Amino acid sequence: MNIHPVFVHFPIAFLTIYAIAELFRFKKLKELSWFFPAKFVLLLVGTIGAFFALGTGEFGEAEFSSARAIIHVHEDAATVATTIFCILLASYLIAGIDSKWGTRIATAPYGKVWSAVSGIFRTVFSAPVVVALALAGLVAITVTGALGGAIVYGPDADPVVSFVYSLFF
Repeated sequence: MNIHPVFVHFPIAFLTIYAIAELFRFKKLKELSWFFPAKFVLLLVGTIGAFFALGTGEFGEAEFSSARAIIHVHEDAATVATTIFCILLASYLIAGIDSKWGTRIATAPYGKVWSAVSGIFRTVFSAPVVVALALAGLVAITVTGALGGAIVYGPDADPVVSFVYSLFF
């Protein structure tokens, strides 16, 4: 039984909404007290869901054995998307920890290590990098979804699927 479709749609929705929220960085939105936590929750739930989606992908592989080449590219695109969103999630987590306990951690015995790690992720957490990663993640999700559509419905399922399919095959 292929349970993969049950697990893929929620991460797609959560991570797409998160990426759109990062791409449209309106000042009024950024000033809202709930905006940062909402983006964090979307990113956290979406990334956790992406791991479930990756893990259940193997269940459908036998059902679509004739599309092995597409499946492997689909799997690679899903891994890229998940990795991008993991980097963003790590940045959010470290930024949150740093803002809450950063000064306390910096004075601890391992403070220099924390300072180095938080410095690296502060760079990643800068607006241009976050926007670029969110856009790259959105592209990776689109490629993954289009190739998933090509596996299930064929390469001519719709114009987006046809376009993405033609990029790879």
